[in-house]
Amino acid sequence: MALRSRLGVSTTLVLAAAALAVLAGPAGAGVIADFEPEPASPAAPEFGWTGTDFITGLGAVGNGFGTPGAGDGDLPVANQIPNGLTVTTPFAVPGVSGGTVNAVSGATTFRNATLQIIPIGRESGGFQAAGPAASFFGNVVQPLGSAIFRLWSNDPLEAVADIENPVLLLEGIAQDGTITGIQGSNTGGTLSATVTYTSGAILQAADWPQAVGEFSWSLLGISPVLGINAQTGTLNPFVANGVGQFSGFKQVPEPATLGVLSIGGLMVALRRRKH
Repeated sequence: MALRSRLGVSTTLVLAAAALAVLAGPAGAGVIADFEPEPASPAAPEFGWTGTDFITGLGAVGNGFGTPGAGDGDLPVANQIPNGLTVTTPFAVPGVSGGTVNAVSGATTFRNATLQIIPIGRESGGFQAAGPAASFFGNVVQPLGSAIFRLWSNDPLEAVADIENPVLLLEGIAQDGTITGIQGSNTGGTLSATVTYTSGAILQAADWPQAVGEFSWSLLGISPVLGINAQTGTLNPFVANGVGQFSGFKQVPEPATLGVLSIGGLMVALRRRKH
C-alpha cells in the first residue's frame, strides 16, 4: 500500500512537472517593436564592435537622455535634431513622452528613443564575444554571449537636479547571439536566437506578463568592412548604422495543460484526504 501510494504521488508530480513545461503556441506572435534612426544620423553610428564587445553608439541615444536638457521627442520630426531612434509598436501605449498613438491602427510611435545594451556581470561593454569568429563559404559569423537590452522613451525633463524621466518601453535578456555577414562587405546583421522579455510599458500595454522571442538588427554602412583579425581570431573592430526589430509571443498555459494541472491537483488532494 505504501509503495502504491509513493508511486501514485510520484506519477502525479511527474505529470504536473511535465504540464508546467508545456506552454502554449504563439498567441499574438509577431513584431513587438521595431526601431530606426530618425532623424538620420550617418555621422553617429547606432552600433559598434570593439573587437571584444558589440555595443550601441551615439546614434542610438536620444538627445537629452542622461544629460542636462529635455529631449525633443515631442516636437515634429522636422524640428528634431539627431541623435535618437524612432520606435514603433503595434500596441497602444498612451501617456508616454514622445509617443503618439494612431487612432485607427492602435499602434504607437515613440520619437527620440534610446537603445541600451548592458553587459551581465561586468561594469562596461555589451554583447561579449563568446568565442572566435568563423568563416565559411565567404561568410563570417561572430558568436556573442548574453546581455540585457533596454528601450527608453524620450527624456522630457532632465534639467532639474539631473533628474531622469524616460519611461522604460521594453527590457529583456538576449542570448545565443551572432554577428553575421559576407566577408569584405559593409552590410551584415546581429541576431539573437533567444530573447526573454522581462518588463516595460509595451509589455504592460500588450498584457504580456511572460514573453519570449528573438531580435534581428540590420547593420548598414559597416566601416571598415567585415573581416576576421588574424591575431585575435574575432571580427575586426567596426562601426555601423542600423535598424532592427524585436519579435516574440505571449506565453500562456494551454487549456490541456491547465486540465492536467487540475487533475494532478485533484489527485494530490484526494490522496491526502485518504491519509
